[in-house]
Amino acid sequence: MDTSIVDLDAAPTAAALANFAIINGKGILAVAVLSDGATIVSGGEDGKVKLRNAATGACEKVLEGHTQFVSCVAASADGARLVSGSYDCTARLWDAGTGACLHALEGHRDVVFGVAISRDGATAASASRDGTVKVWDAASGQCKHTLIHDRMGVYGVAISSDGKKLVSASDDGRMRMWDLETGKLRVKMTDRGGSSNCVAMSSDGELAVLGDEDGTLSVCRVKTGRFKSVLRGHNSRVRGVAMSPDGKFIVSGSFDMTVRVWDAESGEPIKTLKGHTDWVYCVAVSPDSATIVSGSEDGEIRAWDVATGECRKVLNCL
Repeated sequence: MDTSIVDLDAAPTAAALANFAIINGKGILAVAVLSDGATIVSGGEDGKVKLRNAATGACEKVLEGHTQFVSCVAASADGARLVSGSYDCTARLWDAGTGACLHALEGHRDVVFGVAISRDGATAASASRDGTVKVWDAASGQCKHTLIHDRMGVYGVAISSDGKKLVSASDDGRMRMWDLETGKLRVKMTDRGGSSNCVAMSSDGELAVLGDEDGTLSVCRVKTGRFKSVLRGHNSRVRGVAMSPDGKFIVSGSFDMTVRVWDAESGEPIKTLKGHTDWVYCVAVSPDSATIVSGSEDGEIRAWDVATGECRKVLNCL
């Protein structure tokens, strides 16, 4: 079988995945930065979660358990717990210190494209192309709620800093806000057409940013679902989005091979970061809001200086 080209948006369904071996590709599909700023977490086409020294690039831990591409990762505020999602239709909770898998979170019927974990590490969430978000108790690994999205695939999820709200992004391009405790739908954005690939939420829980298939970013108010602004600049689909912890800027990564930085208040573009030579799948911001991290199909993780826009470090993960 020719495995040189993989369409990540046309992945096998759950039934087919049983006989679908890992393709040992180079792409970095997910990144996160731990609370100390010294460790970068990545997930990719090799099916592994890796913890790397941000200064040297050295791989310090490899977390194994997924049987397909690792499509998404997230970390608790203290850096003690990680959650990952995969094309194997599962999410996994990990102890970041020991590398042990605490729970395999099973129940989705299709690829898990988005994960989130509350600041205290007590609650995790997974978003799947099966049209659901599942909310998990991190201590027991039990599913607390299954949030249904009108038969639409769900590609991104985020949890507010206070642990009370969850936002999701789906095929219909509509942000939904849910009560994390009860699982009740509280806000549903009016129909705007299009499709969303990812979502991030501001640290105060007031704004959500959707990364869209048409290359735009849509900023909306979480409490009402109303638009604040639309950010235009990418010329291909946006696959990764993050908001800085200090609330000052938005970061996006696109299939146009660029990372872009936007002013969170005005929506004006600040910088375009170039260096990747293939699709950019994912972006993250360090806890001190000083560094942007991006991952790409080119097999590289890049660390960028927010103030200057210069690439500080290139981690070649091949």
